Amino acid sequence: MLGGIQAAMAFLIWGTFPLMFKQVENIAAVEVLAHRIIWALVFVMLLLTAQGRLSTIKAIFSDNRQTLYLLLLSALFVSVNWLVFIWAVAHEKVIEASLGYFINPLVNVLLGVIFLGERLRLVQWTAVAIALAGVLVLIFSHGLVPWVALTLALTFGLYGLIRKQTQIGPVTGLAIETLLLFPVAAGYILFLLAYGDESFVTGESGPRVWLVFVGIMTTYRLCCLQPVHARSGYQHLESLPISARQYNF
Repeated sequence: MLGGIQAAMAFLIWGTFPLMFKQVENIAAVEVLAHRIIWALVFVMLLLTAQGRLSTIKAIFSDNRQTLYLLLLSALFVSVNWLVFIWAVAHEKVIEASLGYFINPLVNVLLGVIFLGERLRLVQWTAVAIALAGVLVLIFSHGLVPWVALTLALTFGLYGLIRKQTQIGPVTGLAIETLLLFPVAAGYILFLLAYGDESFVTGESGPRVWLVFVGIMTTYRLCCLQPVHARSGYQHLESLPISARQYNF
């Protein structure tokens, strides 16, 4: 019950992300991504400090290299996912991005069967086949290969799969992921500042607030979703990304 509520909250927030990113559409997608990483890190570190759990990060960096490598890989997948989604919203491709939410459950099922040994009943396979047929119809009616949707579905599916293998808490995991991405994000912002082309310091207050808010909501969404990935099989999460897509419409 709790897992279902957490997943629903995560995808409800996910469904409203296009409205948030629309507020910063005049800022380059890479810069928005950099701020998303930085402010998510700030917020998640505040959470860990309040919980007295900062030592867990140090332990993983010093004693658990395998988990650290997995989190680096998951950080790369989620950063690509974030970047493509931000770009899609800014370039009026929200519908194509939302198609990724239809495809993502199919990717989750496939990854679960291949890598986690999950088994589906005949009725479930039939449901997957019907859903796949619907997705193929949408793809062919689109007229082009929907690379945005495919990229979002695949990168988020792989992100969830890798995080499921780490067996660490969602807040700690996100803190390490954003810590690993922070040098690149901060370096990019400093580069923009050096050339007077950075939006947070030199821009208007409205987009500045949204840049911070998106980082906070990113943290909340992933922290809601990761416990569900850890406890549930991938086929149990099929309908929720579709709900997020309906919110996009």
